[in-house]
Amino acid sequence: MMLCEAAAYYKKKGLTLWDQMMNIYKKYGFYKEGISTITLKGADGAVKMKELLDSIRNNPPSELGGYKVTRVRDYQTGVIVDTKTGKESETGLPKSNVLYYDLEDNCWCCVRPSGTEPKVKFYMGVKGNSMKDAEEKLAELKYGKLPELQKQLKIAENTEMASEKGNINYRQNSENTNNTIPKESSN
Repeated sequence: MMLCEAAAYYKKKGLTLWDQMMNIYKKYGFYKEGISTITLKGADGAVKMKELLDSIRNNPPSELGGYKVTRVRDYQTGVIVDTKTGKESETGLPKSNVLYYDLEDNCWCCVRPSGTEPKVKFYMGVKGNSMKDAEEKLAELKYGKLPELQKQLKIAENTEMASEKGNINYRQNSENTNNTIPKESSN
């Protein structure tokens, strides 16, 4: 019912709900999020997953996808580190095997292991000035992060990297490689 009231309210102002949503985006920013995974195949996949997370934790990146890391939140140790000042503070949250990177330009990346499969998941988000800007920033973060991390951590050849939800696909050692960004619907 509330949505109907909002539609009627904005119709009186000569706007559609889409128009008003775009006004809100223009005022507060265009946010876009994505997810990528690294699948560690084989019998020792769980061991590799632990080693990968330990390596990332012990060698934190100073940059991801061209964005400087401004803060690192390690929920396993309960510590937040400001990378510019080195100042440490507590997360105040329960321990969990999660690393969260605050990046410049209102971007972020969160890394955690899957609880059911030998996969490391990378959740990320960006803020753009337009939908296209947000899409480009997200692609920059995704494409800059995974290959950079693979090189840094020397991930095994039978590792598969993929972005889920069909936004961007990057698969190593796969014949089905699709490196395109689908256009967002403007409806």
